[in-house]
Amino acid sequence: MPDRLLLDVARSADRIPEAVLRGFFVCAADIAWTFRMGGVRQLERNLTHVFASEMRQAHELIDNRKLRRRVRRCSRQGMRSYFAYFCEAMTGGARSEQQLRARIRGMGGGFDSIADNARQGTSSLIAMGHQGNWDYAGYWAQFEVAPVVTVAERLANAELLRTFVEIRERLGMRILLTGQHDLTDRLRNALQDSTVVVPLLADRDLSRHGIFVHAFDSTIRVARGPAALAYDTGNPLYVVNLYREKLSGQRKKTGRRSIRVCM
Repeated sequence: MPDRLLLDVARSADRIPEAVLRGFFVCAADIAWTFRMGGVRQLERNLTHVFASEMRQAHELIDNRKLRRRVRRCSRQGMRSYFAYFCEAMTGGARSEQQLRARIRGMGGGFDSIADNARQGTSSLIAMGHQGNWDYAGYWAQFEVAPVVTVAERLANAELLRTFVEIRERLGMRILLTGQHDLTDRLRNALQDSTVVVPLLADRDLSRHGIFVHAFDSTIRVARGPAALAYDTGNPLYVVNLYREKLSGQRKKTGRRSIRVCM
């Protein structure tokens, strides 16, 4: 996604109808998918590996033609979700708190638990994947539970990074950046010095800091941060899945889009 385009979207978010922006990003996603641009080929290799592993575990005969169709169908959904994230991420500052609240629906026993923790003065950690709109998990925690402290990737484009951070800070979140030598200490202090929620992406870490785990008949690197912080501080850790769903009723009228957050 071109940096200049994202910056222009952020600056114009309150002037361009959201439906127009969403339509544009859907078209861009479909073009990238059709011509297998960018990371589409790698995404499809990963999906092929995951689906084949799933079929082997179920003792199913692998039909390569059906597998390819399934991979193409899911890669298109993945690209649309990925592009939708950028559309939502760059326009979050133009959405009201009421709209953002209406877009997030939580389910699972973890929601009551994490709220109880905050009422008792205990901070919580959330481990997330690159699913749906992971920013929305932070918005939910900020609005419903306690102040949020999280980490953003340090982008090469300083202006784009500043825009990303400003959008989140205007919504009340405290943003730390990757690459800081004392990042872990800052997160640990935030967890212990006040009542906060710390949501962190944890499904991949290709650096030397990542730890190896077994998944889908392979060994992959994941981030150790959430588990290590929970172990060091004694604060509870929650695993979150996020996915998109259609709104209905008053929530559709207010929020227009939805992310379901499961704990």
